[in-house]
Amino acid sequence: MTLVRWTPRTNIMNDFDKIFNNFLSEDYSIQHSKPWNPSVDIEENETSFSLTADIPGMSKKDVSIEILDGVLTIKGERNDLKQNEDDFFVVKERNSGSFCRSFKLPENVKDENIKASFKKGVLTISLPKEEVVEPEARTIKIN
Repeated sequence: MTLVRWTPRTNIMNDFDKIFNNFLSEDYSIQHSKPWNPSVDIEENETSFSLTADIPGMSKKDVSIEILDGVLTIKGERNDLKQNEDDFFVVKERNSGSFCRSFKLPENVKDENIKASFKKGVLTISLPKEEVVEPEARTIKIN
């Protein structure tokens, strides 16, 4: 005999009521606030890596990039989005505050040639590769 796990059916009206009540509550934004990190894409071709991060609502002065011991770190802070002290958020999905993302660089990246640009809320970091020279094996003659 095979046992089958029983899952009770939920009442759709109860689920709808919970969603509607949460939407109208004043502290909805507090319940759903969370730390944020920018989304990042990393591409590779024969000559370089390219890291692209979406950080809308920020300028290049709000972001810093550093490299230490082969680790690339992107840091930044987006200020609170609330404009008027008398208003409150009904729904708040856009996050504010600081973020920090770190990436271990491959050994074949030239640290000194890394370049970054920032345009329309998109940070692009170009990480050029250097040619890896494999050590050659040599034969030792036995006397």
